[in-house]
Amino acid sequence: MTPLRRAALAALLLLTSLLAFAAPSPANADVSGSCSGTQIDSKAIKGGSHTYGTLYVYYDSSTGKNCAKATNTTGTAHQLAVWVFRCKAGSSGTQATCDFTDTPTENKNLDSGVFSSYAGPVHTLGSAAGRCIYAGAQMVTSGGEARADIWGHCG
Repeated sequence: MTPLRRAALAALLLLTSLLAFAAPSPANADVSGSCSGTQIDSKAIKGGSHTYGTLYVYYDSSTGKNCAKATNTTGTAHQLAVWVFRCKAGSSGTQATCDFTDTPTENKNLDSGVFSSYAGPVHTLGSAAGRCIYAGAQMVTSGGEARADIWGHCG
């Protein structure tokens, strides 16, 4: 296993452990649930053949920051988390090569709790201009775990 792949795996394991032990948040990080900038990507939060919500990623060219939010479309409150991290400059932004610059910081680039409508928004801790990003969402339901991951958007 390459050092970069090992670092990415370690970061994912850290994130998973944070999600497993995160205390429910009393409120969303931003009551409006909105991100500034332009929506650049979205991906269904899926577990098996079921879709439970959507992960949205935005880019604000005035700040150079990316923003992510995750919706819960089940109509029931579930453990839901959303995060967004910058990759180090020069990495290609794939799971195998993203060497994370940021670390999880509750209510800044990671939001986790029991939410009925959405988690986030969360932002990269600094400008992502010229860098790749990794955004993700995870929901735990009675049917198991559902995830969405978005890698890339380098620029």
